Amino acid sequence: MHLTDYPLSEVPTSARKGLLSISVVLLGFTFLYRHHVGGGTLGQAFSIGQLLWIIVIGNLLLVLTRRPLPISPVKRPHLRADGAFLLR
Repeated sequence: MHLTDYPLSEVPTSARKGLLSISVVLLGFTFLYRHHVGGGTLGQAFSIGQLLWIIVIGNLLLVLTRRPLPISPVKRPHLRADGAFLLR
């Protein structure tokens, strides 16, 4: 697949994306924004030391449970014995 970027010119009609695919990306930004607001609220609620401990404990819980995070109903990551993720 050949990707072309058009930073200084108008995107040709044949290379433009449809409204649905652009809408999905823009909808994703709204979810990302909500996570940033939640993270900012946590950042203000705790001191830097407490926040770092919360991050460490949360990451340890993710590592210890070794549960794959669902990305989509079709492809899910699987943790190999060496710790690498595989998409199946």
